[in-house]
Amino acid sequence: MASDSSYSSIAKNITVFGGVEALSVAGNLIRNKLVAMWIGTAGIGLSYLYWTLATFFSNLSSLGLGTSGVKTLSEAFASDDKARLSDAIARLRTMGLWTAAVGAVLTVVLAPLYARLSHFEGIPTFAWVAFMVIATIIVGIEMAVMKACRATKRIALSSTLVALCTVLIPAPFYYFWRMDGIIWALVVSQAVNMCQTLWFGHRTEPYRLVKNETLQQIFRTLRPTILLGVAFIASGIISSGVELAIQSYFTTFATLSVLGLYRAGFQLSISYTGMIFTAVNADYYPRLCSVNGNVKERNILVRRQARVQFVFALAVMILFEILVPWLLPLFFSSEFVPVIPMARWAMLSVLPRAMSLPLSFLPLALGKSTHYLLLESFSWVMLGGCVVAGYELGGLEGTGIAILLSQLTELLILFLFCRIKYGFALRD
Repeated sequence: MASDSSYSSIAKNITVFGGVEALSVAGNLIRNKLVAMWIGTAGIGLSYLYWTLATFFSNLSSLGLGTSGVKTLSEAFASDDKARLSDAIARLRTMGLWTAAVGAVLTVVLAPLYARLSHFEGIPTFAWVAFMVIATIIVGIEMAVMKACRATKRIALSSTLVALCTVLIPAPFYYFWRMDGIIWALVVSQAVNMCQTLWFGHRTEPYRLVKNETLQQIFRTLRPTILLGVAFIASGIISSGVELAIQSYFTTFATLSVLGLYRAGFQLSISYTGMIFTAVNADYYPRLCSVNGNVKERNILVRRQARVQFVFALAVMILFEILVPWLLPLFFSSEFVPVIPMARWAMLSVLPRAMSLPLSFLPLALGKSTHYLLLESFSWVMLGGCVVAGYELGGLEGTGIAILLSQLTELLILFLFCRIKYGFALRD
């Protein structure tokens, strides 16, 4: 077994990437606090609008290459064929630039239309959202390169710089220009993020584009990667749809206040911890891709990752259960205290989530796009149904219990599916 799959190596990577993502979460919290103080609720809404549009158009045009590309590059990296790896990276970067260009054009054409339909007056600023789309896609491609090439230190350093820039760059724009500084804060932050990620990516593998192949040839070569990426994007659309359905349910059958309480509890207990585990798996996923052809080795890796993640999740859960009465008023306000029981129940779901995440990456690592989309769709639809049923039966606290039951069911389904389809076993 490769040394990077040992328990000590997994624990080290979890500590590094989890710590970096915790810093990123802290940066987001500080930035939100600054936004609330200096530009108010309208500023938060405008910032969210710009960022949502940039995320939407980058996801729409990127073909999910930032995620699916990791598999292709990891397999090339594991082959020890430097020429194959270099060519694969060049193709991915070339295709990434094409998707970035398409995303920019779509933004310039469609974002102003959205602005007119929503009676938003700041139409000229949407041209800068196109730049944000380009930067987001390029950053995703370069991060895929570093992940596949196991550039752990560079990924950690780059992510740390992003977290710092998230706070330091927007602050003067918000303070001096208030609402007029929002778009410039976002654009400059993304520009700095793109430049430093390009630099780290170039240090990992010198920047080179494909010159002797047509776009059609590159597309044909990357077809499996693109299909997997499209499945990833489709699952994201489904998850967004379920979240919108949950929001619609609360606004229709409850109140906006209840929706706000639910979002606060879910964000604090699930979203932020989920971000940390997602960052951790940024290291695990390429390692899994590199051994995807060996059933025994990939089973060992999945089991070890799940065990170590469970220990870390247990520590995080205990700490949260103790501190949640102080965390909620600190991050939100005393009005959110009634959601504490829901948040405590929901936080228990971190344990099955920590064990199911390593299994959920198996379809991606094996290139089974249909399996991945099926499992992710089932997971999100089940979560939506459980949340609605939980609120009907037990109010907000019932939604916390429902989230826990949903995660336990997902773990069971994932285990059975991976055992039947991929030969996963708890023991050799």
